[in-house]
Amino acid sequence: KNRQTPFKLDRVIPLGETLRYKRDGTRKSRMYVQGFKQIPGVDFDLSYSPTISHGGFRLFIVLSVLTSPYNGAADAIAAYTQSDLPLDEQVWVRKPKKFRKYINGREMASLLGKSLYGLVQSGRNWWLKLYRTTHEDC
Repeated sequence: KNRQTPFKLDRVIPLGETLRYKRDGTRKSRMYVQGFKQIPGVDFDLSYSPTISHGGFRLFIVLSVLTSPYNGAADAIAAYTQSDLPLDEQVWVRKPKKFRKYINGREMASLLGKSLYGLVQSGRNWWLKLYRTTHEDC
């Protein structure tokens, strides 16, 4: 499947990049989508993802303490980038200057396959992946 096309699409969202130098001399780079340029109903349909109430969270903690002597921690590293975009949703992005490709003088746009930080719908996509994963065996 071709994931690049000449840059003549109606809705191409720019990518941004941050570069940070750490104390030990290494560099950390992160790409993000400039989601504030997305238009509701055109670039995405839904962005709602449920959150737990304070009472529900407290109940969860009490039940986990009562039922398990070991209560570990969980962290999802790069959570948004682990969730796929729905098949019916196409997000075309324009790469930062140093990553751009040109064919016959025309700039290429890329089709995202996964959510990135900055997309309005990334939170919902991560929640859907988490929901499907936890309800697989039910």
